[in-house]
Amino acid sequence: MSSVQRYARAAGIMFLISFVAGSFGEFYVPSTLIVTGNAAATVSNIVDHEMLFRFGFAGYLLEALCDVGIALVLYVLLKPVHRNLALSRRSSD
Repeated sequence: MSSVQRYARAAGIMFLISFVAGSFGEFYVPSTLIVTGNAAATVSNIVDHEMLFRFGFAGYLLEALCDVGIALVLYVLLKPVHRNLALSRRSSD
């Protein structure tokens, strides 16, 4: 397997992890714990479901780490085509 394929596979895996962890940490957990307009009920939910809150935060952090990894892998994959475009800079050509 070539290094390009390895980087592409790594990017794909990180995209999937980012999607799953992000969906859990950004959508499922807040929709479960947050009570709109009632801060006391929200705090009560967080205290009662502390592990869910912690797992949601961990999912959000995992998503952020994968996003950084994806940016690095995409740079490596796109650099041979055009370095400035891989860096999202305007080309002076």
